Amino acid sequence: IVLIGNIHRYIEEGMPPAEAAMVGAREVIRPVVSSIATTLAAFLPLLIMTGLLGKFFSIIPKVASFALLGSLFEAVIILPSHMADFSKVPNPGRTTERPQRGRGAGEQGGPPCPPAPWESIRKERKDWLDKVRLLYTHILMKALKHRYWTALGMILAAAVSLAVGVFFMRFTLFAETEIEAFQVKVRAPIGVTLEETSRILAEVEVEALKLPKREVKSVITQVGLMQEELGVALGKHLGMVTVNLAKPEERKRSGEAIIADLRSRSRDIAGAASMEFVKVEARPPIGKPVVVRIEGDDFATLRELAEQVKAYLSTLEGTKDIKDDFETGTEEIKIYVDGDRASLYGLNSWGIAAAVRNAFEGEVATKIRRGEEEINVTVKYKAAYRRNISDIRNLNIQSPTGLFVPLKNVARIEQRKGFASIKRINRKRIITVTADILPQTTSSMINEAVKEQFRDVEITYPGYRMGFGGEYEETQKSILSLLKAFGLAILIIYIILASQFKSFVQPLVVIFTVPFSFIGVVLGLFFSGEAFGLISAIGIIALSGIVVNDSLVLVDFIRSAREKGVGRWESIVQAGRTRFRPIVLTSLTTIFGLLPMALGLGGTKEMLKPMAISIVWGLAFATVLTLIAIPALFSILDDITSLLKRTPSPAMTQKLTKEKIHQMHRALEGAA
Repeated sequence: IVLIGNIHRYIEEGMPPAEAAMVGAREVIRPVVSSIATTLAAFLPLLIMTGLLGKFFSIIPKVASFALLGSLFEAVIILPSHMADFSKVPNPGRTTERPQRGRGAGEQGGPPCPPAPWESIRKERKDWLDKVRLLYTHILMKALKHRYWTALGMILAAAVSLAVGVFFMRFTLFAETEIEAFQVKVRAPIGVTLEETSRILAEVEVEALKLPKREVKSVITQVGLMQEELGVALGKHLGMVTVNLAKPEERKRSGEAIIADLRSRSRDIAGAASMEFVKVEARPPIGKPVVVRIEGDDFATLRELAEQVKAYLSTLEGTKDIKDDFETGTEEIKIYVDGDRASLYGLNSWGIAAAVRNAFEGEVATKIRRGEEEINVTVKYKAAYRRNISDIRNLNIQSPTGLFVPLKNVARIEQRKGFASIKRINRKRIITVTADILPQTTSSMINEAVKEQFRDVEITYPGYRMGFGGEYEETQKSILSLLKAFGLAILIIYIILASQFKSFVQPLVVIFTVPFSFIGVVLGLFFSGEAFGLISAIGIIALSGIVVNDSLVLVDFIRSAREKGVGRWESIVQAGRTRFRPIVLTSLTTIFGLLPMALGLGGTKEMLKPMAISIVWGLAFATVLTLIAIPALFSILDDITSLLKRTPSPAMTQKLTKEKIHQMHRALEGAA
């Protein structure tokens, strides 16, 4: 759009298409390349995001970067050739007088001075965009006249929007979206047979199949395994039923309503120790909103702390499905070897353990061959001597001297419940307490409350600590990664702009469009009813590279006009008028391209909706503010430069008086 607009401008002035293509493309090639570079600079730092979410979203900068590079190649190599071949001159008989190269009306041997812009404004077509441009020019002049108030108002609005977004908007890692599947996780009592677990799951499956056919696509039952926070758990008492739903637009009820229906239908199924209904959402597996990991050595203390955490969570509004993952196992016989007594007989723990194992599990004593087949000969106690705990107590252990010693003489033997599983983090035993939250509650709110309530747990229970995982942990990692990515993006953008403008100050004027876009982002999320989250934050980072493009080209045109001898105010207004059409069209095409996703229309993933909202609203506000605020900020920079220079040029010290504005207005009205 930028290249076509500039080439077309020269063609309308009567320049031959081939020459217009070369002149127009050469004039904007630097800002176009820089604008692509700044957009790449915004997307590429997303690759530094860490963890599972970093891998999940890495596809965005990869695809965007290759698409932008392809677009740049097409724009600077292929597009000018097409413009030269297929464009038509509006007035074939018209000739355009262009300034001669070499000596001009300005300094001796210097660049030629172009005619005053207010005397050379061509008669414009009366289309709606040109009428808007004329209105914009009048507004721009008033903004330049009151540039300090204009800049102050914009900066205050951006600061207020940023404060509202940080302190008042709800933050959730991912917005709630309509689900297309859910799981029913079933736990039977420890020790049940696989057949009993299968019977319970079969009854759940029957109830799921009773749901309306237009709502359910398929039901899948898995016995003996279950997906958990730390991976897949295996066990005869475990199983889950996955219910795949029809697309949201094909059913009348929401996923929540269908889950509530099946929960009610499954209430009378006997035999299950617990039954949990978990939504399967189109997002990375980040875990539950509340995941509290209690670490320590003794399970009795861990269970005590877990009960305290569950009791506190039940007092907080917005929590549901509170549970922990601790399970007692089946009955076990534990043998505690008395080392001192065992040593009297020349025995040790390893030898005693091997003897018990051989007696009950057996040991391969030899092998016999039958044809080509080898058969192991295993020696162990008869079943009659492996039934009671007394059999173990009276088990004879042979010492190195050949003496047989009853096990009860060298060990203490107890029978009690064991553990179904022992989970560890950092070599410490853990019990994990989890909870779900209601839609109007955020993970951060609940986790921060728990963290505050149990802040002294390491003092009260030495050797024990609480860690927070799931969505809360991923949120902290994601925010930190995004802040790093955003800071790196702004730094790279600044370096690119500084290298083009050969100035350390002027790039700051361009970068000011980024906070201006926050106004639109906050308003867009507010009116859409969306919470601020990871997806919208990624949209803001991408937006930071997009919004600087318009102001980059605008500032570049101001600089180019001044290099040709155009005065201070004329160069700013001329640049605004010249770049008005491509700036508006570039923004409109981007906005309308993302509008279906922002409105949640068909053919789009609802999860990406906040990103589209951020870019659409942010770009809309940034475009309007770029056309007004950037010229005002640039003129303020002129004022500062004039004060710092001992001998400022007459053009820089020129004031925008009422007479000057009236002169511009008369020229514009006469041209239009």
